[in-house]
Amino acid sequence: MKRDFIRKLEKSDDAGKIRTFIIYGMKGVGKTGAIIEYAENKYEEHIYIDASLYSDFLKFCKENTALGEDRLTDTLSDYLNINPEYLVNIPIIIDEPCKSIIETGIFENGGGFLKLFIISSDEQTGLYLEKCFENAEMIKVLPLNYGEFLTDLDKEWYTEIIEGHLMSRKKIPDMIHDELTDIFDQFMITGGMPEIVEEFKRLQITDNLEQKQRLLKYGILYDGMYEAECESRTKVKALWDAIENTLEKDNHKFMYSSIRDGATRKIYENEMSFLSSRNMLLKVEKLQEKQDNTGDFRLYYSDISLYERHETGKSLESLLVQEISGGGTLIRYWESGKGAAVDMVLEFDGKNIPVELKAYGRGNSRSVNAYLKARPEKKILRLSRDNCKFEGDMVSIPLYASYAINRINSIF
Repeated sequence: MKRDFIRKLEKSDDAGKIRTFIIYGMKGVGKTGAIIEYAENKYEEHIYIDASLYSDFLKFCKENTALGEDRLTDTLSDYLNINPEYLVNIPIIIDEPCKSIIETGIFENGGGFLKLFIISSDEQTGLYLEKCFENAEMIKVLPLNYGEFLTDLDKEWYTEIIEGHLMSRKKIPDMIHDELTDIFDQFMITGGMPEIVEEFKRLQITDNLEQKQRLLKYGILYDGMYEAECESRTKVKALWDAIENTLEKDNHKFMYSSIRDGATRKIYENEMSFLSSRNMLLKVEKLQEKQDNTGDFRLYYSDISLYERHETGKSLESLLVQEISGGGTLIRYWESGKGAAVDMVLEFDGKNIPVELKAYGRGNSRSVNAYLKARPEKKILRLSRDNCKFEGDMVSIPLYASYAINRINSIF
């Protein structure tokens, strides 16, 4: 399957102006497999280098790092025993360069004319590498969205129907709408992690996924802490658990005191930075009024399958944040100070659109009405299990179409 991020990479690669691609995202989202598949299909040959904490390449770099101006090219040439003149013609995949390799300084002067695909689970590593190269592009990889999920199930034609009907402001045929809703219910349980999706495809049921999801979650969490040489693993785990506990509450603004009594931002700032840099969290900030500068925010996991309590109703908001923000749309939330709260306010071309959510026994129409009274906006986006409907200032679309919201902002 060609992922959305691969389509973006291919467009830049075909243009021929970018020689270094830095592909970053949470562990387990399918970065390495997709890049290797891309290289195999695009080029006659390629080179793959494991640059993780456990690799032979790390030992080689510590003992044999070249000292010339083009240190990366010379080091790779020595490691691979390939003449530098030939090396520049072969795409090189460098997978998860660990902190110890970064500290050898081999990336500091860039890579000359090398064709590089550098894969990292740490965004801060990616930002450092971007500065090392004169012409590099960073590409973020997220879990599969619903459109990619359909494509992976060999149902890509459904995405054309969804997006085509949204753009033309037409109702989706009822039979297809019902089928898409049923598949979305499966997606809510499966989530977008490729390993879990593959298990679902193999079994064709969701009943046995919970244990595999739990193993994947803790593998991502603890492997990341070990590889990043994190000194406070207990604090990371406590912060991680506090996020889900907070989301169970009606008011799920994140507060450090939810971790333990006496906890503060300063005490946990390194752990928060670690989880954010590893792209394991989604942050939604409060829509600020002029007199309100509190800096409040909510936190969500990057994929719905990472939640311990995997219940449809409670996890719906998190999935929608995952789907909408993954498309590049800015999400914030709003509170009135009098009990009214709109969980999602979307920004399109400077306009703020409140989301009215009606699904699985949930509804927030009163809060949306309070929002409209307090602010100048008139447009409303409704997400529900119902079919598309376009009437006046209200745009209603099905839950399963939330992944494509960024592609239809013109209708607002």
